[in-house]
Parts: sequence; C-alpha cells; structure tokens
Amino acid sequence: MLYVLSMTRAHLWLPLAFAASAAAVAVACSSPPPPAEEAPPEATAPARSADPPLGGSSSGGTSSGGTSSGGAADAGDTDGGGGGGGGGDGGGGGGGDGGGGGGGSKCKAGSVRESESNDTPQTADVLAAPGSFCGSVGDKEVDHMAFVLPANATSFNTGGETSRNNFKMELIVKGNTQDLSGNLPFEPGERYVIKITNKGGAAVDYRVDVTWK
Repeated sequence: MLYVLSMTRAHLWLPLAFAASAAAVAVACSSPPPPAEEAPPEATAPARSADPPLGGSSSGGTSSGGTSSGGAADAGDTDGGGGGGGGGDGGGGGGGDGGGGGGGSKCKAGSVRESESNDTPQTADVLAAPGSFCGSVGDKEVDHMAFVLPANATSFNTGGETSRNNFKMELIVKGNTQDLSGNLPFEPGERYVIKITNKGGAAVDYRVDVTWK
C-alpha cells in the first residue's frame, strides 16, 4: 500500500515538471525578435557654392573679394565697339562711342571709356567719382585705370563683367601689386590703379565697377 502511494505521488509530480518546461518554452517562443539594425543614412555630396563675382571689397582695413571670372558677351549689349581700327564716334584707333581706344560690349551709360595711351600706371584713365570704367584689350594688350580713395572713405567695392576669360586683373596701391580678388588693401587717401591684361588670344571686352563710401 505504501508502495502504491509512492508511485502515485511520483506520477502526480511528473506532469507538473512537464507543464513548467512547456511554459518556459512558450515564453521563449513568444519573446519578440531583436530589432533589426538600421542602415546608416547615405552620405550626400555638399552643395557646390556659386563662383564669386568679379572684383572684391574692402573696409576699415580688412576686406574680402571675389575671384575674377569672365562670361559670354551679353546679347544686345553693344553700346560700344571693340578696340581696333574702327571708327564710330570715338577718336584714335578704337570704335564705339568712346575716345582713344574706344569702348566694348560691356560698357554702359555713364561709363568712363578707355583712351589710348593707357598702357602704364602713369597714363591710366581716371575715374574721378564712383562709377565704372570700360574698354577692350586685344591680344597681350594692357589697359590701366586709376582712382583716388577719399581720405574719409570707410569702404570701397569693385566688380564688373568681361566677355571672355583670357584676362588678368590686378590692383596696384602704394607700390604693391596683387590680383583683383581675395583681400583688398584699404588705404584711404591713396591712388589705386587697376591693370587689365589680355593673356593672349581674342579681344576681351570688360567693365570694372568701383564704388566707395
């Protein structure tokens, strides 16, 4: 009789053990799978900034300028003809409405047009007030324009347009020469000269805008 009770008790405990194991398996199976790793976002190339305009600016002894760049001539912008043997209203060897070397396709109303000879800083055409200077430089030709920055000026800016990119523009002040881009020297009361050079090839029509305050 004791033997039967012992077997019965053992028989009663076995289902409990199996039930506990089944519950553990059920819990393990019902656990949610680990979250999938997200793919890193695709790298995007930085936006390319637009090229800065021709010329630069300066104020209070510190300055910043743009990189010189030329473009195609504007359609219909023909206030003056290119330099050369043409006639027009100008004298000398140039064409268009200007005297001497004449103007160029980038001239606008009120622009000071180049006059020959302006091949040296000493013979540069003069811009007496804020405005623009324009002309045309043939193959390996050089033009100069000059202005005096007023002693009470607080800033000045340069800009402009060209018809081609086979040119170089430089700024000369107090005997120092640098490209007409990047940081421009701020020297109130001093004479500034801008040198325009055709590096070789077809004629380059240009306009240089100069303002100060």
